[in-house]
Amino acid sequence: MSVDTLEFLLLLSGWIVAFLLGRELQTGYRLWRLRAAEQRPRRDS
Repeated sequence: MSVDTLEFLLLLSGWIVAFLLGRELQTGYRLWRLRAAEQRPRRDS
């Protein structure tokens, strides 16, 4: 395997990991916001 191929595979795997982590963080943040909204006392006007 040449160095160029190895660098490309490393870069590609880094992008994939970053993409998956970003999605995981987005999902976790959404769930956290929903839970926080449910726990917040509701005021009826």
